[in-house]
Amino acid sequence: MRNPPMPMRTPGRIVLTWNPAGPSWLRMQPSHELVLQARRFTHRLLAGCDSGFIDDVEVVTSELVTNSMNFALTHRSPPRHVAPSIWLGVQPLKRYCHLYVRDPFPVLPARRTAAEDDTSGRGLLIVEMLTAAHWVDGRKFDKTSHAVIAKPGVVLTEAELDRLRRA
Repeated sequence: MRNPPMPMRTPGRIVLTWNPAGPSWLRMQPSHELVLQARRFTHRLLAGCDSGFIDDVEVVTSELVTNSMNFALTHRSPPRHVAPSIWLGVQPLKRYCHLYVRDPFPVLPARRTAAEDDTSGRGLLIVEMLTAAHWVDGRKFDKTSHAVIAKPGVVLTEAELDRLRRA
C-alpha cells in the first residue's frame, strides 16, 4: 500500500500532491454542504460494493468530515501559508476501504461522552464502532484522520492494521 499524498510546500501555502496508485481525493471548502458532497463522492467510488458496507463507509465519512468542518467553522483560520481546504481520500481495496480526512488544524479530535439529550458528541464513538481501526496523524500545520472499514466477512489481523498505521 502506498502512503497518502504528503504536504508539499509551495510559496504561500501547503498543497497536496496526487498519487494515481493511491486514494482518490476530493478537496472541499468548509461549508454546511460539505458532508453531503463527501458522502456522494464516497458512494460513487464504492459503486458495486455491498450496500451495508457502503452505508458504513458513508457514516464514517460523514462523522470524520463533520468533525473537520465543525472545527473549521468555529475556530480561526489556519495560518496564511496553509491551504484552508478539507481533503477526503477514499481508497477502496479488496478487503477494506481506507478513508483519509485531512484538515489544516493540528488540534487532535477528542472523544466526548454525550448526555442523552445532546445533539452531538457521539461521532468518534460511532467511528470506533464501525471501523477495524481509527487513528489520527497530527503534524505541525495539519492532521489526517484515518479510518479502515473491513468489508463484510473480513477480519483484519493486528499485523495488517499495524502495517497500515505505519505506512
